[in-house]
Amino acid sequence: MIREKQTRSGKLLEADFYPVTRDGRQLGRGPQTKRSSAEQKKYNKLQAQKRVIRLVNANFGEEDILMTLTFIPDDDVDTEKQAKRKISNFIRRVKTYRERKARELRALLKSMPKSQKYKKALKKAEAPLKYLYAVESAIYRRGKNKGKRRYHFHLFITGCGDGDRDGYEKLWKGRTNADRYRPQDFGPEAAAKYISKDCGKQEEEESGNVSGKTKRYVCSRNLKKPDQKVKDNKLSKRKVELMAKKHLEDSAYWERRYKGYKFVRCYARWNEFNSNWYVSVVMYRTGSDSPPWSIDDWFTYE
Repeated sequence: MIREKQTRSGKLLEADFYPVTRDGRQLGRGPQTKRSSAEQKKYNKLQAQKRVIRLVNANFGEEDILMTLTFIPDDDVDTEKQAKRKISNFIRRVKTYRERKARELRALLKSMPKSQKYKKALKKAEAPLKYLYAVESAIYRRGKNKGKRRYHFHLFITGCGDGDRDGYEKLWKGRTNADRYRPQDFGPEAAAKYISKDCGKQEEEESGNVSGKTKRYVCSRNLKKPDQKVKDNKLSKRKVELMAKKHLEDSAYWERRYKGYKFVRCYARWNEFNSNWYVSVVMYRTGSDSPPWSIDDWFTYE
């Protein structure tokens, strides 16, 4: 029978169509062959990018912030451990900043209890802080710091209303740039570009405590995971074949099937081993212009 698996990550929807047995097990895709080390490395990187893209779309939106944090050369740290300690301290300062802003808003609401503006702002300031970042490094090529490793961060972090970009920037003791995260402009590939370079396994960080020792992307433990649902035996093998042969680029077809979403990309593969089509489609929730990004590497198969 055919299974449809839907993965929703915020405004991003992935739908995968593939054959399974009557007890729900996936059909074999072919003789098992061992990947080369280069192929395995590429596969792991693509899977890591996919996980990051989903997490970012599930947890961050237009009211949140994308930051680049660097150190002043003369103030740079010597190790990645020291760099992570610096950003952990920064995140604690952000939490304190949000708590202070919430207290100020509660005081304002006492004098203006019906103000919807202040109520909305207070809700943002009181919301749990979420973040996801990666630490990257490069070697100084010249100057007095030649040969020394320089660290910097790319960080997604939840906003807390008016003035938060300037407020957050002032809390970092170094060079920083904070912008509204605009997925409708950047697209979900922004996560891959800013976060998932050379990353694989995830680390989780809470109150400055990092689990694991490898260099990976780091996120708060309260991130929402993408929602996944499966539907079995609702489509025939013939229907999936028509999707693959007739509807790959048919945006109207997919937008009728998933109302409220805009078509991004569809990918299909014929499996000679089990004589079945595998189809995947990516959609984006309407309310903004069609996303302009390219996701050529989004789909990977074993």
